[in-house]
Amino acid sequence: MPRPLFAANRQSANTLIWRRFDRFRRWRLPAWLIAAPIGYGYTATLLALYAKNLGGGTAWLAWYPLIYTAVLALVCHRSLIRLLWNPPILVCDEHGLTAFDEYGRWLGQWQWAQIAELRVVQQADDNLALEVIMHGERPQPPAPPAAAQRTLASYGTTYLPAADSPAEAPRELLPLPELGPDLLLVPGEIRRHRARATLDSPRSETRAWYKHPRAIQLDNWRCFTWLAATLVSVPLLLGIATRSGFNDQPAALYLLTCASLLLQQSWRAFRRLIADPARPVARIDGEGIRIDDGATRLHLPWRDLRRIENDDGVLVLTDYRDRHYRTLRAAGNDDRSLDAIITASRAMRDGEPLPDDTPLPPPRRRPLAWLLLANSLLLPASLTLLYLSRAPRETGLTLLALLAIAALAWWARQSHWQTQATYREPLPTTPPAPRPDLPVRQWYRHPRAIARANWLAWWLLLPASLLAMRASDALPANIRLTLAILSALLALGAARLLWRTFAHADRPVARSDRDGLHLALTNPRQRDFHRILLYGTLGGSKLNFTIPWAELDDIDTAWRQNHKALILSDPNGDQRAIRCHAVGGETIARGIARVVHAYKTHLDALADPIDYSDPEYLHFMERTLRGELPDDLDPDSELAQELRQILQATQPPPDIAEDILADIARRRAARSAKSIPPTHSQPPRIRPRAWWLLAANLAVAIALPALKALDSGIPAFWPFAVLTVLNLAAWRGDYRQQAVMQEERRPAPAATRPRHSVRNWYKPAHLTARANGRACARLFLLAMLGVPLANALAKHHTFFSLCLAIPAVLIARALWSELRYTFSQSDQPVARIDADGLHLAVRGNRLHAGAPNLHIPWDDLAAINAVPYDAPPWWFTTHEHLAIQTSSGDDYRIRTALLDDFASVQDIAHSASSNRTSSENRPRVAPPPPALPTAFARGLMVANLASVALWLIANLLLQHHLITLPYTEPPLPYDSYPLLNLLRILPFGAYPLTNAACWITFSTVNIVARLLPAEWHTRPIMPAPEATATAMPVIHRNISCL
Repeated sequence: MPRPLFAANRQSANTLIWRRFDRFRRWRLPAWLIAAPIGYGYTATLLALYAKNLGGGTAWLAWYPLIYTAVLALVCHRSLIRLLWNPPILVCDEHGLTAFDEYGRWLGQWQWAQIAELRVVQQADDNLALEVIMHGERPQPPAPPAAAQRTLASYGTTYLPAADSPAEAPRELLPLPELGPDLLLVPGEIRRHRARATLDSPRSETRAWYKHPRAIQLDNWRCFTWLAATLVSVPLLLGIATRSGFNDQPAALYLLTCASLLLQQSWRAFRRLIADPARPVARIDGEGIRIDDGATRLHLPWRDLRRIENDDGVLVLTDYRDRHYRTLRAAGNDDRSLDAIITASRAMRDGEPLPDDTPLPPPRRRPLAWLLLANSLLLPASLTLLYLSRAPRETGLTLLALLAIAALAWWARQSHWQTQATYREPLPTTPPAPRPDLPVRQWYRHPRAIARANWLAWWLLLPASLLAMRASDALPANIRLTLAILSALLALGAARLLWRTFAHADRPVARSDRDGLHLALTNPRQRDFHRILLYGTLGGSKLNFTIPWAELDDIDTAWRQNHKALILSDPNGDQRAIRCHAVGGETIARGIARVVHAYKTHLDALADPIDYSDPEYLHFMERTLRGELPDDLDPDSELAQELRQILQATQPPPDIAEDILADIARRRAARSAKSIPPTHSQPPRIRPRAWWLLAANLAVAIALPALKALDSGIPAFWPFAVLTVLNLAAWRGDYRQQAVMQEERRPAPAATRPRHSVRNWYKPAHLTARANGRACARLFLLAMLGVPLANALAKHHTFFSLCLAIPAVLIARALWSELRYTFSQSDQPVARIDADGLHLAVRGNRLHAGAPNLHIPWDDLAAINAVPYDAPPWWFTTHEHLAIQTSSGDDYRIRTALLDDFASVQDIAHSASSNRTSSENRPRVAPPPPALPTAFARGLMVANLASVALWLIANLLLQHHLITLPYTEPPLPYDSYPLLNLLRILPFGAYPLTNAACWITFSTVNIVARLLPAEWHTRPIMPAPEATATAMPVIHRNISCL
C-alpha cells in the first residue's frame, strides 16, 4: 500500500470532515444499556442452571463477566466503534483530500493540484462511489507548512469543474458506503467550502425568534413525563437488580448510568420550562447564530456553519468538523419559526438579503402553566411518600394523589395550548379569505343502528329490571338504595340511547359545508377539537361539534378498540378519534372520510395554486409522458429528433406513467366542486317490527318489577328468557327487518340504456337428489335427539331439555330451509339480468325460493364478485357468497351455499359485471333450463318424513310402556363385541336390533336413491317462447331495502 503524501490536518478550523452516516446514533446508547444487561443476566442464569444440573462447580462463573464482555466486544465491535469513536471517513484540508475506512485506516489521498474534478457515480449494485478525476501523475509531497496559518482558499486553485476533460484522463473510484446519502453532498460542499471567505464587514441586520406559546404546553408535558419515568424506573431497576442478586459494582455502575441519563433529561426539560419566555431562543447577527432555549446554549460563527436543516421538527446545526447540534423543537405545524430561522441563516451565511419575514411576538405564561409546573414538582414528593408509607390509609391517599397529578397533566396536554400561554402582543390581523361556495353533504344513521339500539337497550334494561326487582326485597336500606341507584343509571342509559336513535332518526349525524365539518357527538360538551380528551362517539341528537377546514389537516379511518373510528388531525399533529359504531360503523366512517378528502383537495387546489396544479404545467407533463412534441415544432427538424431522444431516455415505465397521468387528472378535476362525490345517505325508515320489539322490551322491563312489588307470584325467568331469545334472533338476523334506508329521489335518465341480453339462472338439476340425501342425515339426528328430549321434558329436567332443544331446533330449521328451497318454486329463476339491472331471489342475506324480489339497477351496482368457500380455523371461515357493493359504498354478502353450484354463481357475477360496464365480452354458454322434481323425488321426501315421524312416535310409546311389541329381544353380548357398545349410546331402548335394522333399511334406501341417475329426481322443462321476454315482471325495489 502506498504511503500518504501528507498528514491530514483534523484540528484546523479550515478542515472539512465527514463522518459515518448513522441514523441510529441517538438510540445506540439506550439500546446498549437495555440489551447488554438483559443478555448478561439471561445467559448467566442459563449457565448457572446448566452447571448445577451437571453437578459441577460454579466457581468458573466468576470469570463470566470478563468472558461476556470480550465476546460482546468481538461480535459487536462495529457498533461499539460507532458509539465510542466514530472516526472521520473523509477529510478535506488545505493540502488535499484524504479518505479513511470505518476503522480509521488510510484508504487514499489526493492533492488539490492533482484533482481536476470530483463526481458521485452510482455503481452496478446501486451503491454510491466518489470518482476522482486527476490531471496527471502524482506530484511530490508538499513542503512543511509555514508557521503562519493560511486559509484553504489559497491552496488548490486548479480544482475546478472540468467539463471538457478527456475521456482518457486518469481517474480513481472510491467506494464510500459509510457516508450513505451524504456522499451526494460532498462535491458541492467542498466547492463551497474552498470558495468561502471571511466577511469583510459584519452585517448589521439582526433577527430574533421567540418560543411559540404552544411550546410551553409541550415543555410542561415533557417535564412531567421525564420526571415520572425517572422516579418510576430507578426504584424498579434497583428492585430488579436486588432480587436477581446483582449487588456488585458493575450492577451499581449500570444503575448509576441509567439514573444519570434519566435525570439529565429531566433536568434539561425543567430548565427549558423555567426559562424566561421573553428571551429569544434563536438570534442571528453579523457574527453568527446563537441558540439559547434554557437547556442548550450554542454560538456558531457563520464561517463554521456547514449545514442548518429541519430534521422532523428539530433544528440541526452542523459545523465543518461534522459535529451535529440538535437544539430547538417545533411546537407543531403552525410553528413556522424553524423554517424562518433556516432561511434567514442561510441568507446571512451566503451574503444574500434577508427574507421579508416578521417573527412572532414573545409568549406570556398563564397561571395554569405555573400550576402545572407545581403539579409536576409534587410528583417526587408523592412517590417518596408512597415508598415510605406503611399504613393502608396513607398508601391509598398517596395513590389518589398520584392519580390526580397524572390526570391533571393529561388533561392539560389534551387541552388547547392557549389555556397555558398566549402572545404578549396581539398578532397582526389579516383579512379573511373569501370562502368558496361548496356543496352541502349530509350523513344519516345507517339502518343497522336501529337494530343495534334495540339490542343494546335490552341489555341495559335487563339488569336494570333485575336490580329493581331485587331492590323490592327485604334488604337493608343502604343496599336497596344502592341497587335502586344502579337500576336508575342503567335505565337512564337505555332511555338516552333509544331517544337519540328512534326520536331523532331523521336528523343528520354529520354534515360538511363551506364552514367545515359538523358532527353530532353523544357528549354535548365536546364542542371543538381540544375538548375531546380520549375519544368522541358519533350518534348525538344534533350537530354540536364543528371543526373548520383551516383547523383540519387530515382525516382517516382506523380500528380503535374493535370500533371503526374517524381519525381527525389538526395542523399541530394532534389526533382525535371519533367512534362511529353507533351510527353504522365502517360504512359511515368510510363515506365521511372519502367526501372530506375531496373537500380538502378541492380547497387546497383553490387556495394554493402551486406548480403541480398549474394548468399549463399539467398540460406540459401530459404531453411529455405521452411522448408528444410541441405543436409549433417542426417534426422533421433536428431539434425535434433531439427532443424525441430525450423523451425516450427519460420516459418512465408504462405503469408509472399511467399512475402519473391519473394523478394529473385528479389534480385537474380537484379544481372543480363537481369533484366532491355525493353521499347517497338517506334517513332510515323504521319498520313496525322494530317498534314492536322496542315496546315488548319496555313493557317487560317495566311490568315485572311492578308485579314483583305487588307480590303477584308471576315467574320472571320465562319472560326474560323469551325476550332474550327474540332480541338475539333480531340482532343476529337481517337488520333490514327493523329498518331500511329511504328511497333516494333521482331524476329520470336523459338517455335510454342499450338493450342487454336477458339471462336466467335456475336451480341446478342435482339439487333435488342432494337435498333428499342431506335430509336423511338431518332426520336421523333429529330422531336421536327427539327421544331423550321427550324423556327429559317428561321428567321436568329443564336445563337438560334446553341443551337438547337448541340443537334440535337448529337442525329442524336447516332441514326446513333446504327442503323448502329445493321443492318449491322450481320454475322461478334464482337470478336474472336484463336492461333494468340484476334481479335476485333473496330473503335476508340468503337465497330464497320464489320469484326474484331484489332489483339492483345498473347505476347502483358498483362491483359484484363471487367469493368461494374458505375454511381455515372456524373463526375465520368465509362462506360462499355474492359480494355486492353499491355506489354509496355499502357492502352486501348474499350467501349462495343452498344453490350448490359455484360455477353458476361466478357466471352471474361475470355477466353482471359485463353488463354494468356495457363491455363486449366473449359469448357465454347459456345457463341450463329449469328442472322440476319428479314424483319419485317428492315421494322419497314424504316417505322419509313419515318414516322418521312413525319411528319417533313408536319409540316414545314403547319407552313409556304405553304399547308393547309381540316379541322380546335377547340381551346383546356387549363385552364380546365392542362395536355393539354403539347401540348403548343410541336411544333404542329394549329393542336395539329392531331399531338398528330399521335405520339400516332407511339409510340403504336413501343411498340407492342418491346413486340413481338425475332423471329419476328431476325433469327439465322449457319455458314458452313467447314468455321469455315478459315472464319476469319489473320489480322496482332498491338494494337499500335488502
